[in-house]
Amino acid sequence: MSKKRIAVFTVESTWSPCPQIRLIRPFKHLEDRWELIWGVKDGVIDTDALSQADLIIFHRFTPGLVSIATLESIFALGKPIVYESDDLLNEIPHDHPEAATGASWKEGIEFAARNAKAIVVSTQFLAQKYRRLNAEVHVLPNFLDFDIFHRDVPPIQQQTVTIGLLGSSIQPSNFALVDQALQALCKRYGTRLKIYFVGWECPAGWQNHPNAEFLSFIHEYENYAEQLKQWNWDIALIPLAKDEYNQCKSYIKWLDYSAAGIASIFSDVSVYNEVVTHDVTGFLLPNAAQAWLQAVTMLIEHPEKRQALASAGQREVKADYDLREKSALYDQVYGSLL
Repeated sequence: MSKKRIAVFTVESTWSPCPQIRLIRPFKHLEDRWELIWGVKDGVIDTDALSQADLIIFHRFTPGLVSIATLESIFALGKPIVYESDDLLNEIPHDHPEAATGASWKEGIEFAARNAKAIVVSTQFLAQKYRRLNAEVHVLPNFLDFDIFHRDVPPIQQQTVTIGLLGSSIQPSNFALVDQALQALCKRYGTRLKIYFVGWECPAGWQNHPNAEFLSFIHEYENYAEQLKQWNWDIALIPLAKDEYNQCKSYIKWLDYSAAGIASIFSDVSVYNEVVTHDVTGFLLPNAAQAWLQAVTMLIEHPEKRQALASAGQREVKADYDLREKSALYDQVYGSLL
């Protein structure tokens, strides 16, 4: 049987997280049936990719960078077209690093979403948002290649405790939920505590803090997976303010951190409470400073609890979220759209 070809239109590099998680790695497990061809080369649409494609995917914000006239000409080809995203990129909040440029994406994203044969997203909440534009929405949850993230849960040791916050966790509206608790913990534990911030900009007030280290965001997906293991975090914090953009996010951080043997604490919002079992595979907390202070204190003072959370999360992710075992779902969904 000949392979079906998907022309992927994305301006994101093939080594960056979203194409890796949503397209490249799933279809790598299906390479006997599917072939991905890249529809944008050096910033220019490749017409050969269009002519060769059995199906076309517009990925994330890419249609927002294309003129409506060009989008119309591609839709006029009559080939099945899918809009694919794991974020609500037509409604980016004001404090997001891409808010300013994101406003210009809205028209193109919504044109593609309305006119696509189908939309494919990562969560039910995101699906609800996009059904306002197109009734044909499919949910393909995020999974991960467990082996590239796997780090054994560290043994219990009495030493410095490391806490990590990454990406959207240090966005101002999210980080504000834990800022006060972290300041109090640093005063209480002094040099026993080390906090890592990974992202675009160090949180305000933490530059040159003796307990903190800021690291630039790692855009290459495989390098990020390797670095996450090498950071050797004991605890990860994932605060999320309750807004519609955050509600649309996927639980990818729980997958990554659990595979890497890290005990994790999450805001108790739908994106995480649908997969995390509180006090078993992670902590789910209200967005109150005192709750975060108490939970982190418990994990610092009780390393055996830290280890238990990390171990249970890791077992569950390996058993239920390993991409190798779930890739058939991609075959089913995209096969139905040909």
